[in-house]
Amino acid sequence: MNTDIRVAVLIEKDGKFLLGQEATKIIYGLWNWQQGKVEDGEDLEAAAMREVKEETGFDIEIVKKLTIINNPFPGTKETHVYLGKIIGGELAYSAEEILNLKWFTREQIIEIQDKLSGNWLVGVIDSLDLSQ
Repeated sequence: MNTDIRVAVLIEKDGKFLLGQEATKIIYGLWNWQQGKVEDGEDLEAAAMREVKEETGFDIEIVKKLTIINNPFPGTKETHVYLGKIIGGELAYSAEEILNLKWFTREQIIEIQDKLSGNWLVGVIDSLDLSQ
C-alpha cells in the first residue's frame, strides 16, 4: 500500500458539503472530508471514488481536481483533493470508521472549525466557484 499518497473528496450538493465524523483513534470525533490512502498501482481518481464508496455508500463522479496538499499528516507526502458529485448509491457507512455523516454549509463548517481534522478544509471550500 502506498502510505505516503492520499486522496480526499469534497462532496458538494446544493451549497452544502458532506463531512464524516471520524471513528478512528487518532482523530476520533473530528469532522473530515472523505479521504484515504492510495493503494499500490491504483489511479488517484479511482482511489478517490473507492474511498467515498467505502465511507459513505455513495457512488460519485469526479468533477475536478481542486488542489494538492503537501505533508498534511505525519507519514503522508501529499493529499490530492477532488470535488465530487453523487451519482448513485445509498447512504451506508461502517461505524468502525465513521461515527456520523452530515451535510454542512460553509458557515456551519466555520462554526465547527475547532472540530475539523485539518485547517485546510475552509480554504479549499473558499477556493471553489460553485456558480458553474
